[in-house]
Amino acid sequence: MEMTFPKSYNTTSPRKCGIHCHRVSEDLVDIGCGTATTPGGHAVPAHSPERAICDVFKECRGTPSDEEISALRNLLRNDSTMAATVYRIAIRLRVDKTIRPYLEALT
Repeated sequence: MEMTFPKSYNTTSPRKCGIHCHRVSEDLVDIGCGTATTPGGHAVPAHSPERAICDVFKECRGTPSDEEISALRNLLRNDSTMAATVYRIAIRLRVDKTIRPYLEALT
């Protein structure tokens, strides 16, 4: 499991529980944030699919793998209007130069 935390958050306890922690600056935590419902019916904060794609491209070093490109393709296949949202989030997360060629090719 992976979770994103503000840089000021102490991630010692989540790491002890086996959670892979990503730490970002306070102003980037809420970008693309919404809610999801757990199988138990509880509402929990979660990143949107657009934010998740940008996070995946941010984590890749160099050229994105086929899996990362396929994830972007599947997201855009479901709703082609998401490309603008993905690009807006990519600019804020500073991955716009990495993701832009793939957005242009897929839309």
